[in-house]
Amino acid sequence: MHSEGMKGHGRDGACDAVALNARDFTPLGVEVQTAEDAWDKRWEQYAPLLEMTARTAPWRLKLISALLYAVMSVGIMMLNKTIFTEFGFRCFIFVGFLQYTTTAVVSLVRRYQGAITFPLKGFVQITLVELFPLPMVFVFNTLSGLGATQSLNMPLFVLLRRLSIALTLLGEAVFLRYHHDWETRTAVTLMIAGALVATGFDVNAPLQGILFVLVNDVCTSLNGVLTRKKMDENKFSSEGIMFYTNAFAACCAGFMLLCNVRWELTELRQFDGGTPAFAALLALSAVSGYGISYATYLCMKLNSPLTVSMIGASKNVVMSYVGMIFSDYAFTVPSFVGVNVSVLGCIVYSHREFVRILRRNEGGATHQHSRPRQQRPETAVET
Repeated sequence: MHSEGMKGHGRDGACDAVALNARDFTPLGVEVQTAEDAWDKRWEQYAPLLEMTARTAPWRLKLISALLYAVMSVGIMMLNKTIFTEFGFRCFIFVGFLQYTTTAVVSLVRRYQGAITFPLKGFVQITLVELFPLPMVFVFNTLSGLGATQSLNMPLFVLLRRLSIALTLLGEAVFLRYHHDWETRTAVTLMIAGALVATGFDVNAPLQGILFVLVNDVCTSLNGVLTRKKMDENKFSSEGIMFYTNAFAACCAGFMLLCNVRWELTELRQFDGGTPAFAALLALSAVSGYGISYATYLCMKLNSPLTVSMIGASKNVVMSYVGMIFSDYAFTVPSFVGVNVSVLGCIVYSHREFVRILRRNEGGATHQHSRPRQQRPETAVET
């Protein structure tokens, strides 16, 4: 439908002309490589990567996509937290608007360069009907995440985000019919327990920030499940979904700014911290919006929604420690204990995943000439 695009656009006529001359005068038993054969062989080198799924992707590619997502996530969280806390910038809707717009513009440029393909005709139909409610969930997910980053210190924020793992686990079980073993469930339980230990004794946490995190937990789980569902339907490419959701989010955020929601336009006019360093970080945050979107969709394409959620939780362990350097954090023993309990959960799952990969590789080598057995959907978490 819309996602197919025109992969061979512009080559068919030339290939047919060359193929006609070559094949009409080829002696019997002699193979001559035509222009079309050369194109097909060249396409075969790239098509597997472009069309890779969670079932067909090698574990090394899954690991690379997971690491890319983790690095981009840590980087953009550090950027946003520095902008909000150290520079006192409170307009998170404006930051989201810059990231959405940059991602949509970069996607359009790549489309016109021929690097990616997705249809522009019928944008409203695609966004509001065929992809809905994914674009709306994406808006709530990203804006609530930015709002929580602004309102809470990083250790508390990342610990509260652990709840999204349990919600994703429930979403996969209900909507995707995935089944997870006891080690996965144990790891999730430890992560959530760490969050409860850390937050149960923090009476100074702002209610607005906690509400932002709870909304973000629900929307993160829904966004992951809905995105994977749309990808599995094979109607839209990951690049197309990334463009549609960010373009829709840019329209929503722009409308919110025009309506002066949260008095953001007023705060923008009154903000007096516009130094060159602040401008550079804000521009870098906007560009990183495309990077995190690309890394997220790539990881989502090659892994399960639970994978993306737990990778996010695992890299947030790093942010739990690094976030202690920001000026809005006050060290407490329960918070430190909760962080370490969550780390234990990550270690439990990492052990489970390492053993699973070794067994799968050994099983593939043993049964490579036998009839393949049906396996359950890939739901591994690369931590």
